[in-house]
Amino acid sequence: MKTLLAWCGMACLAAAMTGVVGCDSDDGNGGTTVVTNNVTNATSATLSGAWTGTIAQNGNPPANIGMGIVQSGNTLSGTYQGTGGVNGTMTGEINGDTVTMTVQSGAAVSEWTGTANDDRDVMTGTFTIIAGGGGSGIWTLTKP
Repeated sequence: MKTLLAWCGMACLAAAMTGVVGCDSDDGNGGTTVVTNNVTNATSATLSGAWTGTIAQNGNPPANIGMGIVQSGNTLSGTYQGTGGVNGTMTGEINGDTVTMTVQSGAAVSEWTGTANDDRDVMTGTFTIIAGGGGSGIWTLTKP
């Protein structure tokens, strides 16, 4: 009896480690039914890394941009590289798939809002310049 209980305990441990939730010894067809754990895992991908993309202000042609992003929890920080030597800093956060960032370059400050895909390698959104100028537009960033 002790051997049977030990074997059942080991079988349950092995099932738990492989994601099996439960077993049924008879599926009505003479076999065994195995029920698996269908829990959807949250994405483990982050926004950290080097990003490249484009920005287009007020219907103007797109310009190339880059960002170096570090994600710690939901908090984002990093650098912004624009065309013509326009460089700055970025702070922000991600909540679910929603990304909000503030980019500062000299006296110019812009607020960016967008979404990140589940793989965390594409972001798209809009921006508004709130200081040091004016205007708004769209942006797209990808992480290779």
